[in-house]
Amino acid sequence: MIDWCSIEAMKKSPYIINTSRADVVDEEAIKWGLSNKRIRGFASDVNKKENFKGIDNTYILPHIGSFTQESRDAMESKAVDFIITGLA
Repeated sequence: MIDWCSIEAMKKSPYIINTSRADVVDEEAIKWGLSNKRIRGFASDVNKKENFKGIDNTYILPHIGSFTQESRDAMESKAVDFIITGLA
């Protein structure tokens, strides 16, 4: 969704935040936009392959979406269900 064309079509200096999926942004285009001052900042907790280390105004965070008590309880319950189903 965010690629070279969309970056060029944006107003200058947007902040882009990706907390969905790595495939939503073209990481090479993001790096280009940052280095050419087309993007003011980029933050993400999901990356595919690009290394953003050392690039100004880039914030790469760990993906912790499943670290809530509710999601952990649901994962444990599903795992038990799969084991019981597999043993039956």
